[in-house]
Amino acid sequence: LNLAKILAKLGKKRESVSYMYRALSLNPEILSAKDYFYLGKSFMEQDRLRKGLSYCLKAVRLDPNYLEVYYHLDKVITHKGQQQKAINYLYQAIKRNPKDLQAYYLLGQTLAAQTNWDEAVKAYSQVLQIQPKFPLASEKLNHALAEKLKQQKQKINQINSN
Repeated sequence: LNLAKILAKLGKKRESVSYMYRALSLNPEILSAKDYFYLGKSFMEQDRLRKGLSYCLKAVRLDPNYLEVYYHLDKVITHKGQQQKAINYLYQAIKRNPKDLQAYYLLGQTLAAQTNWDEAVKAYSQVLQIQPKFPLASEKLNHALAEKLKQQKQKINQINSN
């Protein structure tokens, strides 16, 4: 495990993953949540998503407060087209830390991708409550508000045309 960590610091990721995996095979209890996350992330980068996901989920089980795992799960799971699952992970991160700026921001992005403008507006608003000077969040909030308004106008037009 120590050799794996040294190799990682030297930028030899593939060798590092190999030694970390060996350490895991010999003694699963030796790895921390951060180690499992590193392994999971590495496997995902090699397009071994199922294996990578299982290690990331193990990291969450070991340390539910290790928020970086949730961010990565959101990214990977959203990419796989499972936005609702990704949203659930972000809500878990927020539950663990209600002042988590990044979780709210990622949540806003994932909700916006689903065109769930009401919830995206809430998420981006939370970001700005936590950190009022976050220009990108302001931009995203304005876009979400405009889309929400457009959506509401379409609903009104549909009702009026019926």
